[in-house]
Amino acid sequence: MTQPATSSNGGDLYQALVQTMTDAVFVSQDGTFRVANEAGLKLLGVSRLDELPSLDPMELLHPSQQEAVRDRLRLMIAQGAGAAVPLSIQTWRRLDGSWLELEVAASLTTFRGRAAVLLVARAMSDVREAELRLVESEHRFRSLVETAGSVILCLNADHTITEWNREAERLSEWPRHEAIGRNYLQLLLPREYWEAVTADIKKVLGGEPTRNFEDVMVSRSGKRLTLLWNVTRLLDAHHQPLGIIAIGQDITERKAVERELQQQADLLEESQSVAHVGGWEIDLGSNRIYWTEETFRIHELSSADYEPSLDNAIGFYAPSSQGIIRAAVEAVIAVGTPFDHELELITSRGRHIWVRSIGKAKWHQGHVTKVYGAFQDITARKLHEQAIEQFGDAQRLMLSELDHRVRNNLASLSALIDISARTARDVPDLASAIRGRVQAMSAVHVLLSRGHWSSVDLTELIELMIPADLRGAVTIRGDRRSIGPRQCTALGMVMQELVANSLKYGALSVDRGRISITWSTREISGDGTEMHLQWKETDGPAIMGEFQPGLGTELIRGFVKTELRGQSLLDYPRAGAHHQFTFRLETIKDEEPAGAPLG
Repeated sequence: MTQPATSSNGGDLYQALVQTMTDAVFVSQDGTFRVANEAGLKLLGVSRLDELPSLDPMELLHPSQQEAVRDRLRLMIAQGAGAAVPLSIQTWRRLDGSWLELEVAASLTTFRGRAAVLLVARAMSDVREAELRLVESEHRFRSLVETAGSVILCLNADHTITEWNREAERLSEWPRHEAIGRNYLQLLLPREYWEAVTADIKKVLGGEPTRNFEDVMVSRSGKRLTLLWNVTRLLDAHHQPLGIIAIGQDITERKAVERELQQQADLLEESQSVAHVGGWEIDLGSNRIYWTEETFRIHELSSADYEPSLDNAIGFYAPSSQGIIRAAVEAVIAVGTPFDHELELITSRGRHIWVRSIGKAKWHQGHVTKVYGAFQDITARKLHEQAIEQFGDAQRLMLSELDHRVRNNLASLSALIDISARTARDVPDLASAIRGRVQAMSAVHVLLSRGHWSSVDLTELIELMIPADLRGAVTIRGDRRSIGPRQCTALGMVMQELVANSLKYGALSVDRGRISITWSTREISGDGTEMHLQWKETDGPAIMGEFQPGLGTELIRGFVKTELRGQSLLDYPRAGAHHQFTFRLETIKDEEPAGAPLG
């Protein structure tokens, strides 16, 4: 391009501006082109200005237009500096001989201090193409608005509807021609929303876009809809706000689904609370652990102020359970091995409980990405199982003892009959000898049954063998001592024989007679308890002559030696019977009461 003679910055800026214009710019002086920008050169079909022949630009005009253009130029020159010729459609010949229709404007200017003509031209094909693109753009915009699955509407600053697409028609049940020009608030919004929506529109008109806010629309038939809106303002050519454009998505069904899901979540949480079942998940990507609310409750923690991690979650398990759960978690993370364990756990408040922890792996592209599972408080079930187990143990013990007692009693009864038969004169005498002893065996059986075949208090056992009206004549003194079920009958039979003999010949045969029964014990490591028992009668009838042992004595010595694993020293001085016994009592296992706390 031939450049005007200038050295000023303003001239440089002018040249740069002309050079970058998309319209063709020419300066004609003295019947030839002095200046042409790149767009002008391209329009004429050359790459440099010096490629143009020295010809008058008028020669490029179609002959039918030359005279009319010369008349316009003469008029412009006559008007003087600054005069211009309005746009006109002209046909120019390019250097290759082809013709080009142009839109041309001309004005007077100066070039190197002398008058010149400035020409600005644009190919009509470009103008028509631009117009076509504008029409197509408007058509695409209208098609987009009309076919969009969202509500699109425009409002003036006073809330008047100026645009209304088909989706707006469908949802609102108001056709476009009835909605345009109506007040949006009055047409579609419940009154309680007017103030908030008006405030939001003011913010948008002030330049603050509003995104993702929910609002209610009431259709023509009264249907209440929920829409999610994005709103921005519309500006005029002077960048002043004209109104707003709002795009809304119908989320009525989504909100209904959300409400249903929330109800289901609430129900699930309530169910977890009732069943004491929680959930957990480990995200191996973020190394974060997630607990449901019930899992927090089982640990006696609040989700608001505690964030679980794998280490502190394992730390809640009792020391005896930590190794098991740690190995299980490592296995499911490494190779996806599921686990299901019942373990002891210590809550944040120090309570010992039992939990069932179940874990499974979630795989993605051949790798474990998450581990999830259930977490249930099973303390009540464990206590119940323990109680059942203890009850079963008690039942088994009771049945075992019952079997032993029955066998022992039958054996004792058989021996008693055999022994009694040897000294009985006749059947009535045999029956009399047996009756008291069988009654004593029966009384011991009842006492054991009341104690669930576990043990019998020694004092209670002795008192049971003494007639109720004579118990005041007997003093019983010794430490509190229980007798195991395997030795109760034998000791009861010994006491019965001593009482029967005293009733017949000793202190209990007279009103003033008294009996003192005392004992002491000492523990023998690994072999039960040794008991020393003393029976002493006073103020009874004087014993005359030498003692002659009978059936009762034989029974006493036999029971003491075999069942009671001891010795007996029976002495009958004149002042009254004075006997001493040594027994080896069996150790009685202390049973833990049902329902004792675990751990």
